[in-house]
Amino acid sequence: LYAQLALADAYTAMQRYGEARYHANQALAVATALRMERAQSESLLRLARICIQTSDWSEGVEASSRAFRIAQRLGARHLSSLAYFWLAAATPTATPTISAQAPESAMGRKRRRTGADPSGEETALSPTELCYQALSLAREIGLVEVEWRAEDLLAQIAMGLDLSGFEDAQTRLRAAVDTLDALRNSLVEAGLTDTLLENEDCLRVYERRVRLLVRAGRLEEGRAFLEHAGWLPLAARFVGEGLQATDS
Repeated sequence: LYAQLALADAYTAMQRYGEARYHANQALAVATALRMERAQSESLLRLARICIQTSDWSEGVEASSRAFRIAQRLGARHLSSLAYFWLAAATPTATPTISAQAPESAMGRKRRRTGADPSGEETALSPTELCYQALSLAREIGLVEVEWRAEDLLAQIAMGLDLSGFEDAQTRLRAAVDTLDALRNSLVEAGLTDTLLENEDCLRVYERRVRLLVRAGRLEEGRAFLEHAGWLPLAARFVGEGLQATDS
């Protein structure tokens, strides 16, 4: 089980999604056979992420919805937060709402315990609302990964709007970058090599911040941010655009 989960993560990081999907499915099969519900949820969350990376939206929604239902049943808030996020990410922003299980009320829990309402409560939540749910839970329990991912996705949603969404997108991206910067600093303070931006998802947050500044014509700020990031592969993405970090 754990070998399959680790292989799924490794292949996802390498963007070899066919292999990643295979190992995530293998992990899910083992967890299901052993009736390990938490591992089932974790396997489904990996599948959701892989589906989103390959634009398989419907399967991404299905996997994250299943993961969410298990997490809610277990009372696993960190898995619920992740499921909320991947549900939001699995829904193209052009689609206004999707069907997702909402947090249970006390009455809902009572009905489920007595068998009167085995399916739980359903409601339609937009990607933005799902992000807020994910972010709220993440902040309560200190789940840093969901914090930066949700802020980044909210920024992407805002960037898809007209220019009125610019400031909100900037605020969201600043929050996401601040969270990632804190993680990078903690690596340095621990005497470890700062390799966080080798993670493509993390790097794209920084890239989006620069792209947004360029879009607004704030080139000096974009250049200053590249220097602040101090990551050459990021600067290389802006060669020829007059934004490369200057030599110090």
